[in-house]
Amino acid sequence: MTATIEFTYPNGRVATFTPLNFKFVRERYTPYTVLSGHFLSTDGIENVKTISLYIDNTLVHVGMPDFIERKYAKSRSIVSLLSRSYSMLLGQNEPEPGIISNVDLAGLIFNNTSLPNVNCQAQTQILNYVYVKEKSTIWDAVCAYSIKAYGKYPFIYNTNTVRVTPLSNIVTHTYQSDDVLHYGEKLSTSGLYSQVYMADSNDQYSYSQTNSAALSRNIVRRKYYPLDNQWYHDPNAGLLAKLKYSNKGYIAREFRYKGHKFENLQDKASFSSNGFSINNELIAGVEVVGNSRGIFTKITVYRDSYA
Repeated sequence: MTATIEFTYPNGRVATFTPLNFKFVRERYTPYTVLSGHFLSTDGIENVKTISLYIDNTLVHVGMPDFIERKYAKSRSIVSLLSRSYSMLLGQNEPEPGIISNVDLAGLIFNNTSLPNVNCQAQTQILNYVYVKEKSTIWDAVCAYSIKAYGKYPFIYNTNTVRVTPLSNIVTHTYQSDDVLHYGEKLSTSGLYSQVYMADSNDQYSYSQTNSAALSRNIVRRKYYPLDNQWYHDPNAGLLAKLKYSNKGYIAREFRYKGHKFENLQDKASFSSNGFSINNELIAGVEVVGNSRGIFTKITVYRDSYA
């Protein structure tokens, strides 16, 4: 397999490079993909507009030039880069605060903002309203919409497409033991909340939710919130969403193999070996690294509240 990094300039010129190494990451709760890497080039870096990554001529990343650096060493010009995909802008723009009535996903994202290269799932449910809090981001509003409409946390599909449900024909990837280099599991409880409370209209904390994943481990982390207009229709649903998010990725299984199958978030993975198994579970993380030894992919599944 081969990888190619492209720089696109404002005048439309495209420069193509073969990376010395690269790392590309998709993650279930991160509203953008991340590309980093190094390559040799004397091409200009000051006016780069867009950075793209292709694997075997398939586009997997389109992002902004967050950071580019050139260093000269031993007669070589080495370029380092960091690029987050354009869907990062969802977390860097604020929608107009207040009530947005009769809104679907597209209407919420593009209500008063034009975001380059960002798309979204079509024909989503129309809600009576979504309340947008002051200083919240478009991504915050998308999360509230997705949980209210579908009971699911949104995710980024392909390059910069926001989805609130998996595809109707979910792709399942099956992996053989002979292809897998290593596998394992993780437990991380540092983010778990144990109890969350929300005030009512009389400033009494009459709404509450508890988290069995934390309490069963003797973890006590209590959080108190004022009455949240975003969840005024159902404060307990808002608290439950906060608990579910605190559980993100706390139990995970993963494996690494040589190559890449172009997995997307919320595709399914199946792999088993020596008592270790992942059985048609939703993919929550895809990490692709490339270097002189080849291209390798790590697949992660979460066993958390949104799995």
